[in-house]
Amino acid sequence: MENDAPTVAWRETTPAPVQGDLDAMVVLAVRTASDALAKREGFQPFAVLLGDDRRPQLSWVDPRVSGPRPKATDLLPLLVSAAREQRGSLLGAGVVVDTSIDDGDAIRVELEHRDGGPALVVVVPYRPSWVEGELSLGEQRVALGTRRVWEQPAG
Repeated sequence: MENDAPTVAWRETTPAPVQGDLDAMVVLAVRTASDALAKREGFQPFAVLLGDDRRPQLSWVDPRVSGPRPKATDLLPLLVSAAREQRGSLLGAGVVVDTSIDDGDAIRVELEHRDGGPALVVVVPYRPSWVEGELSLGEQRVALGTRRVWEQPAG
């Protein structure tokens, strides 16, 4: 993740393994979202879940649960709830959504780790590229977020 002021502060108090896990989750989240945006001009919110094996995996809300055309705001609580139900076998969890910001559109990743560090919100602005099927990503912004899966870190 980018080393701006908020990032440095959380890194100073977060164990190195947790930093690595969060970084891996953000990389997968942004790559998956940007690939979907480049191909389809949008994506449904999804979760990034980090199991005890430290391998991040993706998860979407089952369309049988969400209905045929769900709103993103309706899917986020379902994704968080599913992560909370699985938290006993997870190290990290995050939700990813396509959002609007002051200067355009962005990929927003909200994530947290069971074993420490703060909850984070990572925002990556994007613009369509002149090359078809590609996306131009802006500079990553990191801020402190709110824990929703683990109210307090374990340990």
